[in-house]
Amino acid sequence: MDFTHFVQWGFYSLMTGCVMYVVKLLASLEKSVEGLNIKIATIIERTSNHEKQIDLHDSRLRRLEISKVK
Repeated sequence: MDFTHFVQWGFYSLMTGCVMYVVKLLASLEKSVEGLNIKIATIIERTSNHEKQIDLHDSRLRRLEISKVK
């Protein structure tokens, strides 16, 4: 094996390693984004539930205020 073939082989090996690293990094990033989406969906659901509870408390408080005014 002459030197040019060795350098070419080394370059291809280095590029293959870099591509494999990038693919692994992207797969990890995809899992991270999926986990983040699940957490955001949970927060949105909880917020909407809290809004409903606040609206219910507001309506109950208004009824109490109206009954005390009369």
